[in-house]
Amino acid sequence: RMEQNVSQELLCQGLCSKSKLSKIENGSLQPDIMLSEALLQRLGISDRVFTFWGNQKETRFHDLKLKVIHTHHIPEKTISTWLNEMEQLLGKNDILYRQEYSFLRTLNQNIPGKRITGLMEALQLTLKNFNINQICSYRLTWCELSILNNLAMEYCLTSQIDLCFTYTSQIIAYIKKVQPNILLQNNILPYTYLVHCRTLYHQNLFRQILEFTRNVNMSLIKYNISAYSGYLFFYSQALGECSSHDEAHSNAINAYALSEIREYYKNSVALKKYFNEDFSIILNY
Repeated sequence: RMEQNVSQELLCQGLCSKSKLSKIENGSLQPDIMLSEALLQRLGISDRVFTFWGNQKETRFHDLKLKVIHTHHIPEKTISTWLNEMEQLLGKNDILYRQEYSFLRTLNQNIPGKRITGLMEALQLTLKNFNINQICSYRLTWCELSILNNLAMEYCLTSQIDLCFTYTSQIIAYIKKVQPNILLQNNILPYTYLVHCRTLYHQNLFRQILEFTRNVNMSLIKYNISAYSGYLFFYSQALGECSSHDEAHSNAINAYALSEIREYYKNSVALKKYFNEDFSIILNY
């Protein structure tokens, strides 16, 4: 913290008291797993470099969280059961647990308008008066940054699409300033890049997508197959709209292949249809 010139007030904002952080720093108090992870993340260090060692409750909550996040193509009833079990583990003062639970519960709602409200409520559990335009004056956890990413996605689907630009550009500015380690960046930036590209595409700002891509860390986004597949879906079409047909075709083939591998057949079918109708290009894969 001192090496990064971060004050105690800034680091522990919404997480714990300054007194508690002082005791943690001088070694007289050992923080629980969730607080340890949050403090590390706000310092730009992914908790994934450390071995997880929690009690029975912490371990079960962590396991359920990973299931909800990483398990796909399963019945909604199963996810609901896991979320209900997570809720049963929450204690009165478990703010960080409640934030992650509220975040995941909101993501599994099917009404976009309600998701914005739910995400805002989850964010305010630790950052009550958060201002997206002052993001670089904060230190943020993985969960807080993930909530902001998902707010950007939700705004992309509404009439408030300008807010999506604001959120994605501010998240990118935050990462540039704080420079978290590569593991934490990998959990955040690929989705930020995807949402930003998607927003530009829906605004018909095709040349801006090409310019933006020149500044994207493609090595980072390639590591995340889900985000990379979505990014190429829009990027390849932007190349086509800008008459770069050879490059558009090669990127579209990659997007098509990744969609097929991930069993997102609607995306591959749609991309093949768009390229045939808009550019008279047949995607042979």
